[in-house]
Amino acid sequence: MSVLLECEWVLRACYALQSCDIEASFREFLRLENISAADNALAQRVLDAYASGLDFADALHAAQCPVGERFVTFDKRLVRGASKAGLRGVTLLKA
Repeated sequence: MSVLLECEWVLRACYALQSCDIEASFREFLRLENISAADNALAQRVLDAYASGLDFADALHAAQCPVGERFVTFDKRLVRGASKAGLRGVTLLKA
């Protein structure tokens, strides 16, 4: 997943691609016969969350949170976006 994280950054920041195009390209890439993700279910959760509007890195970090555990953040936008994306356990830490 770290390779996709870096690729997303380059495609967005350097090539100015839109997130919907990046997400579609990643899905196609992961469907190639000779490509496999270390954790395909995680990759799909991350791409689903990214498609719903989460930042790719935020989606990756939140999606890695095991069921029943919390991912704590100061980022209110991440908490709202994760909830919208169906990622549970993302909790706002209040200072």
